[in-house]
Amino acid sequence: FKRLEEELKTYTAEQIRAIDYMEPNPRVVFNGPAGTGKTLLAIEAARRADSNGRKTLLICFNNLLGRWLKEQTSGFAPKIKTATIHSIMLETAGIKYEDYVLSDDHFWYANLPLNAMDVLLENPGYRDCQYEEIVVDEAQDILRKNYLDFMDLILEGGLAAGRWRFFGDFDRQNIFNPEHMTLETFLKSRVNLPPVFALRE
Repeated sequence: FKRLEEELKTYTAEQIRAIDYMEPNPRVVFNGPAGTGKTLLAIEAARRADSNGRKTLLICFNNLLGRWLKEQTSGFAPKIKTATIHSIMLETAGIKYEDYVLSDDHFWYANLPLNAMDVLLENPGYRDCQYEEIVVDEAQDILRKNYLDFMDLILEGGLAAGRWRFFGDFDRQNIFNPEHMTLETFLKSRVNLPPVFALRE
């Protein structure tokens, strides 16, 4: 048990070093398979953004993970807002989840982000609602043009010039979904090739 405790301490230290090394960079992708601590690092990245006084959004794709993340970060509210990508779009668009829970994929992947963006663009003061840093867990699942366009609007400076941290398993992306961008396409076409930190342990 003592050896296991030491291994866990080392593992945690290695995870934190990943955050430390990338701290000077405003935009970073953390890429690693399951079990490399991406979700815990995402929480730590959001905590650090908050401690530096930045209005922070922590988002993911999956509802179950979203609820767990919200519980884990409840002590940081309201400075850190934790939500799924869909719930933040619903809130922005002024739509109740209950009214659309049984909607088809076209609503969630196309209509909803477009509605949310329309609301933002029609609001002359929407920049007051922007976040100073966005942290994304399960980032491989939000690499869709509509989602990224929405995030461009809610992030101060947009994805190309704002502050963000993306955590995902980009090597095992859903190859059956043509709507998802590859990491390479995202890095080259949307965000000017920020650093990528490989999580392997």
